[in-house]
Amino acid sequence: MSKISLKNLTKKYGSVTAVDGINLDVVKGEFLTLLGPSGCGKTTTLRMIAGLEEPTSGELYSNDKVLFSKKRVCTFPLRCGISDLCFKVTPSGLI
Repeated sequence: MSKISLKNLTKKYGSVTAVDGINLDVVKGEFLTLLGPSGCGKTTTLRMIAGLEEPTSGELYSNDKVLFSKKRVCTFPLRCGISDLCFKVTPSGLI
């Protein structure tokens, strides 16, 4: 079964804790909504799952494969295969 798991995932920016030890399992086909006030870590959590932010601690799994862990070797690193692409916009379209 496909799933995403967060185990005690934490993100800190200096002395500010944006996400504090979240534990979550989301299975394929499940509908999930993150609700909370401004600044509670909803976007930061989604950015960590997407690989746009590196967690400070904890573990992130996809289908039981480690995507992030400070303690374990990752089988599929979050930053794998990311490259910068630049497109020039002209009146005729993208180049």
